[in-house]
Amino acid sequence: MLRAHGSSRRAMVSAIAISSVALPAASSVSVHCPGLPPAVSQELDASLTRVLANAGIASTLGVDCEASGVWIVWFDGSRAMVDQTAGLVPGAVALVQNRLAYESYTAQYGRPPSPPSAVYTGPPRPELEVPPTEAARVEPEKVERKRTSEGGIGIGFATAFFDASSVGVGPRLDVGIGPPGPFALLLSEAALFGAGSSTSSQITMFEFQAGVGYGAPFKQETGVGAVFLVGAERIAAANSRSDIGGLWEWTGTLDLGGRASLKLKSFNAWIGADLLFRTSDFDVGGPTPISIPTNMFFLSVGGFVPAFSGPSGSVTARLAEASGG
Repeated sequence: MLRAHGSSRRAMVSAIAISSVALPAASSVSVHCPGLPPAVSQELDASLTRVLANAGIASTLGVDCEASGVWIVWFDGSRAMVDQTAGLVPGAVALVQNRLAYESYTAQYGRPPSPPSAVYTGPPRPELEVPPTEAARVEPEKVERKRTSEGGIGIGFATAFFDASSVGVGPRLDVGIGPPGPFALLLSEAALFGAGSSTSSQITMFEFQAGVGYGAPFKQETGVGAVFLVGAERIAAANSRSDIGGLWEWTGTLDLGGRASLKLKSFNAWIGADLLFRTSDFDVGGPTPISIPTNMFFLSVGGFVPAFSGPSGSVTARLAEASGG
């Protein structure tokens, strides 16, 4: 009886040893997706673990969720983005299965030439693989494109042509505000002071306008653009030889203009040409009369400082960059 008991004990020890050798190490999946719902995370873990177990893989597979997408991190550290067209879990499973099939094929027949020849009939290569250093640069580039030229301030100098012998010169201020896209909302002010051969006429104009700008320099650093503005204009004139000739008037205005811009180190230099339409003309009599028609052409040059353009992210930072600070 003791002999039978000893034989049973030896058989049990042998069975335990055999089972411990036969069982492989377990497959595992490490999911790093804080914002993923628990049910989806559990389904993703279970599905990928099942795929690895069926393939006899006893290693840990990584899943990283980033702003650029969901990435499968392979055993060697390489990464591939999941195509979520059919859903996260099906896309991840398909990606892992394709990679396993490709690795199995290359283990038997070697890696195909690059690019693959016409006779290559193996599984598709993991074309979505991106080295970690390149993957890290994807999202910052997207952020930079979203932040480019979302508004800014422009200061310029304008010259308006009243008639063949009289012009007006003065400063111009433009303020551009988003939204995202090629268009900007504009607020514009200008002050013009009479000059030219009609020295006895003192003319001043103050323009207040609002509208939209397209392209450069408001939403694009280098290129061409256009403006469409509406507003009001106050014109005043006093003839020095006749107090009776002193007049002032408010008129409505419509401004259609074009812009061309060139990016410099910290601002966009621009030149513009505008055609302004008034709701009424303006005449000053006296020994040196002057007439301002209902339409006027003027040229302007200036600089536009984007509020957001590239990594600096603010007017203050860009001005500091320009000064070397």
